[in-house]
Amino acid sequence: MNMKKILLTSLFIVAVTFATAQTDVPTKKYSVETNGFMSNWFVTAGIDGTVFYSSQEKGLGLGKSPFHGFRNALGFGVGVGKWFSPDLGVRLKFQGVNGKGVVSEDCSINKSFMKNYWVTNGQMLFNMSNIICGYNENRLWNVIVYPGAGLLRNMSKDIYAINVQLGLMNTFRINKNLDLFADVNVIMAEPKADGVNMGSSNNRALFQNYDKILSAEIGVKYNFCKSTWKKSPDVDAINARNAEQVAALNASLKAAQDENSRLKATLAKQNSDMQRLQSELNSSRNQAKPAAPVSTNDFESCVFFARGKSVITNAQKANVERVANYMKKNTGVNILVKGYASPEGPAGLNKRLSEARANAVKTMLVKKYGISASRITTEGCGVGDIFSQQTWNRVAISTVSK
Repeated sequence: MNMKKILLTSLFIVAVTFATAQTDVPTKKYSVETNGFMSNWFVTAGIDGTVFYSSQEKGLGLGKSPFHGFRNALGFGVGVGKWFSPDLGVRLKFQGVNGKGVVSEDCSINKSFMKNYWVTNGQMLFNMSNIICGYNENRLWNVIVYPGAGLLRNMSKDIYAINVQLGLMNTFRINKNLDLFADVNVIMAEPKADGVNMGSSNNRALFQNYDKILSAEIGVKYNFCKSTWKKSPDVDAINARNAEQVAALNASLKAAQDENSRLKATLAKQNSDMQRLQSELNSSRNQAKPAAPVSTNDFESCVFFARGKSVITNAQKANVERVANYMKKNTGVNILVKGYASPEGPAGLNKRLSEARANAVKTMLVKKYGISASRITTEGCGVGDIFSQQTWNRVAISTVSK
């Protein structure tokens, strides 16, 4: 072991700290960032079923059911729109209808009175699902309410009439770009829209003074360009998390410094032991008679572990090899391996951890160095107080068994 290994150990601890840091960015639950002008555009196209109610019908005894053949007709609708936020958007919609009226120019009943007309409306869209439940780009069903206003043209009579509109559109997600929709709405137009204008009357309800068109439409909605919204980052949460990471990094650096101190102390002790052994070896070589067996009472070897671990690192394998070499030279000696833990964590866990550390040394001696298992006794001592530095007590100490 040398100072280069100590430095590499410190750098490894710092790298692990950075590698395990969170990478996700906290976002606010409901807030989103504004997209560019070319984002969130869409087009719609559908088939309409329409029902026409004339402002001149009162008192004529006509059935009100929308299923009467003289009232309903088919048409189509196309539109283009843009969402400015997940909640608010606009759409320009065109509807063309081969419609039916129920009153002729002379105000008599005529259930086959035909007229062709189109309606162009500007609409303000409110996504109630996002307003109430928050934005969710994967939501399958969205409910959209829209008011609108625009112009109706009776092409059969070349008449223009102002109208207002209120509608409800339900969209059903197929994929990122495509939705199906079902749309119901009501249009209230000036009474001249059907080509028969009798004026309004104070004797009628307000809505009876207007020509009315009920419409139900099914179709597809295609979203082009960017169609989703990016959630706004939560700056407060990011700052709080960064503070936690800085604190964790400081703690890791402190642990690395403590580990360096422990490794330095271990290195100093090993150097001292090596010097002592070298001195004994030189002394035995200088003697004329065979050297006496090395004293077994002073032998000790420490194997240090990381917090919560019982795995022998490469840096500590030299200390196990030292025990193996000693036992091979002194074949009549048995070894006692005592495992210890630092005081963090529950007592039961520390007890098991200390046993695992002692057994890890025994396992390596038996499997790697061929030492007989019968010569090795292990003992888990739980929390140790051998060293004043708590982290140094994550250790397995091998001594001669007496």
